Amino acid sequence: TMRLAECNDKIKCNAVRCIGYIFDLCATLETDIKGFTGQAVDCILTALRRGNTKSQWNCCYAAGSFFKLSVSADAELISRILTSVTSLMKSSVNYKVLSHAISALSQLERSLYPPGRVFDVCDSLIQVLLLLGRQKASSVKEEDLKELATQLLMACIEEGGKDDGKVVELLVSEKDWLCTISEEVSGCLKRLEGN
Repeated sequence: TMRLAECNDKIKCNAVRCIGYIFDLCATLETDIKGFTGQAVDCILTALRRGNTKSQWNCCYAAGSFFKLSVSADAELISRILTSVTSLMKSSVNYKVLSHAISALSQLERSLYPPGRVFDVCDSLIQVLLLLGRQKASSVKEEDLKELATQLLMACIEEGGKDDGKVVELLVSEKDWLCTISEEVSGCLKRLEGN
């Protein structure tokens, strides 16, 4: 699988998806795969940078599967994947890539985010929400993506972001339009501003 992740895009996207399946299987069987994990993360990150759109969303799938194992994972590997996925979210406009990226980030327990990473996740989610806000007419899939992004943003705020000055500053600076997303977001931001 590792060598296949270096092949053409069609093979690469299936290889990284297979890595995700291996992570899923290991999580189900509660199997230790420390020797495999570092190489697998390297393959995911390489394919994420160099792959086509299908490879990118398969990488996000594999990243989510990795995050399910994150309790036993190396903090440096978690940080590397978080950096790549949040960067991808800021640069992609593809619905499937963005939805898989948000789903992947949703798999990681907020308590395992490396220091300062809640800000990166919140910032990338805000970029996705801004992108969706610029759409002339929303489709059902864009509304679903907006809901996914909003749910994760709220979870990040409630589970640590509200105590991070940098996150609070970011949210307050974007408060006017963020409050238009939902009543829940509006209420949360008003509570943050009141603290």
